[in-house]
Amino acid sequence: MADISKNMLEQFYHKIKELNLLKEKIIRIENSNNLNIEDFLSSFDDLSFIKKYYDYDYKKEIVTINILKKLWIDGLCELESELILIEQYINSIDDSEIRQIVRYKYLDNFTWNKTALKLYGYPCGDRARKRIDRFFCRDVRKKF
Repeated sequence: MADISKNMLEQFYHKIKELNLLKEKIIRIENSNNLNIEDFLSSFDDLSFIKKYYDYDYKKEIVTINILKKLWIDGLCELESELILIEQYINSIDDSEIRQIVRYKYLDNFTWNKTALKLYGYPCGDRARKRIDRFFCRDVRKKF
């Protein structure tokens, strides 16, 4: 079974946020080119150097978009692999309460208070946070 640290769980959500930012950037670049480039360039028939510049710039943006899409897809594949490891790790935890806390906090990105409300019926996250802190401290000590 893969060893999952608390830090790896915390980083998982941040990687999702990072990929969402990348996706937004791709969409923003694609949407910024909504005008019909051929109509635009045809207005520069007598100025071929400007037409070449804009044509080059447009092609450069297409290449940029394709590179960003490749990075995004690679990131999604990496996240999917990580998610499988995390799910296997969570399912290997004997304590049902710990499993639920880990899922709510690190996979669903609940705050500690929302996690506590979901688990215990009151919104004070100290109990859930301390349970996780103790669990990971105990888990680290078992390895040594």
